[in-house]
Amino acid sequence: MLRISGTEPAGRPAVVRTDDHIPLDVSWGYDAALPMLYWRSGDPVWSLVEVGVQRESAAIVSITVPLAGALVRVAAEPEPDVPEEHGHPVCDVRRWWDDDRSAWKEWHCVDEPGLFHLSVHGDRVRVSFASDEPVARAVVSGSTRFELSARGDLLAVSIGGVGTEDRERMVETVARERAMVGTRIFP
Repeated sequence: MLRISGTEPAGRPAVVRTDDHIPLDVSWGYDAALPMLYWRSGDPVWSLVEVGVQRESAAIVSITVPLAGALVRVAAEPEPDVPEEHGHPVCDVRRWWDDDRSAWKEWHCVDEPGLFHLSVHGDRVRVSFASDEPVARAVVSGSTRFELSARGDLLAVSIGGVGTEDRERMVETVARERAMVGTRIFP
């Protein structure tokens, strides 16, 4: 799991993009000129989620779901009643260092297979990572809520204020993906 080690002051608001090929792409002040690290999870055939981390600040700057496997529409679900901290999450980036901890690995991706769940409820879109750990705390950055385990593992990201057109495009894109690769997780 991606581990959150702290926070920085809340940055820019979430910018949500959807299109006919990428169900969900969210960014928070991404600067293309700065080096990036990536944490990826999913099943390489059915689903993929990629979290972009700015190398120098270790802040999460993007979440992209190029292949969702499925999308679930749910009634408004209450957010876990846990302590909240306001700011923007910063990751533990030691996994991207070389073994001797003197330099960054040449390949800037950490891949961890695992299930995730993409859901829509009201004006919120949620990416939840499969885990037996309960939500213990949350980091809130504008309309985005990052839910963490007691150890700091990222369990879910809930983005609010997603427009109707973006939500509908996301549903259509996932339906098209499912038709191409078949039905699999979270029907």
